Amino acid sequence: MSDTEFIKNKVRDILEMLDVEADIEVSEEETAIKANIKGEDLGILIGYHGETVYSLQTILALANFKKSG
Repeated sequence: MSDTEFIKNKVRDILEMLDVEADIEVSEEETAIKANIKGEDLGILIGYHGETVYSLQTILALANFKKSG
């Protein structure tokens, strides 16, 4: 499984746990993997001053690092 597929699956799992419906597009850039989440009422993903989205980035980075070694 590629890194982009892995990240897309993890984002989908997290959104399901939060009961959030959204479209997920994941692309690989030179130095990063970019996940674009589109939908309505996504404020829950941003959180207060972006704390939730920052935490989501950290969780995904750690999960991908653990998978890759």
